[in-house]
Amino acid sequence: MAKKYVKSLGIAVLASVMALSPVGGHAEIAAGAYLAANQANLENDYEAAARFYSRALERDPNNPYLLQNALLAQVAKGDMETSVALANTMSDIGVESQLTDLVLLADLIKSEDFSGASELLNDGQERFSPLLQGLINGWVLLGEGQMAAASDYFDSMKSPEAMRLFGQYHKALALAVVGDFEAADEILQGDSGQRLHLNRGSITAHAEILTQIGRKDEALEILDQAISSSGNKQLMDLRARIAADGEVPYDFVSNVNEGAAEVFFTLASALSGDENDRFALIYARMAHYLRPDYSDAIILAAELLRQQGQYVLANIAYSQVAEDDPAFVDAEIGRAEALLDADKPDAAIEVLRDTPEGVWVGGLPEQVEVIVVGQEFVTDGVPVKVSYQEYGQ
Repeated sequence: MAKKYVKSLGIAVLASVMALSPVGGHAEIAAGAYLAANQANLENDYEAAARFYSRALERDPNNPYLLQNALLAQVAKGDMETSVALANTMSDIGVESQLTDLVLLADLIKSEDFSGASELLNDGQERFSPLLQGLINGWVLLGEGQMAAASDYFDSMKSPEAMRLFGQYHKALALAVVGDFEAADEILQGDSGQRLHLNRGSITAHAEILTQIGRKDEALEILDQAISSSGNKQLMDLRARIAADGEVPYDFVSNVNEGAAEVFFTLASALSGDENDRFALIYARMAHYLRPDYSDAIILAAELLRQQGQYVLANIAYSQVAEDDPAFVDAEIGRAEALLDADKPDAAIEVLRDTPEGVWVGGLPEQVEVIVVGQEFVTDGVPVKVSYQEYGQ
């Protein structure tokens, strides 16, 4: 069910994301830096594109074409501080674009200027998709202290069905933020006995909510079903904590910034996996900007960069997952695979992490000899007497 509705969301978003495409420039722009920047942009080399567009802007600082393409490159490479400065410059000189509005919107929400965010949403209605506008408007209203109005706004998202479902999902998250766990659970129980579990986040939120209202066993049941089909380490970690303590804090989405981050992550997930990966990357970067510890957004951005052949940026992104995050092992495996893709096998073959399950190793060929006992006493060049054991023993 989740896959079906996420794909439907991708279709709903597409009408607006096309404004994020690189913009062509005029012939009078300084040729060297401009041509190099455009070539880098075509190759998804965001680091080089950002560098060359910045160089071109030194000669023509108010050129809207350079500004738009520079902004796209900076957001894609994850430099949100520079992106916000560029977006403000573009706004000041009257250069309008969806990407400018997205960056400014995220920054207004991050700084908790909810009235400014509301004004931007209203002024730029034609540049935002109905899905983004509806979900973000709901969270902005909550930021202004208007929970009833936020609830009504989420309820107004009725068509198509995918929009209605995600509107209700975010309404449940908003209710949980204000402590109304009973009402949040009622929504997440879904219609006709089919729970509103659209993605891993909705499962995590529902399990945490259930422990808040004394229904530990139901939370464990939900997690067991999800783990049996996915083996997700974050869900496994949550299950272990609930089994041990009975109740865990509700912290999946605990404030407006995190709610807005979940909106951008929803859009990124909807657009990933097809020709819209560049747009998915933009939304994943926005989610990470609003919630710096959001490992799902970090890993999604890293995976998208890896798919685009940007292994250095992917490696940087994977490295931003904290060591104490349940997703750390997955991030380290992804980092090793990105290094292997970049034809750096020596860097890829590294111990990823000591865990209770053993030692995680990435970047290895299909057949390899690994020391599994006494490895801490062995260094490069030391002769050893080998005793083999079968795999799995």
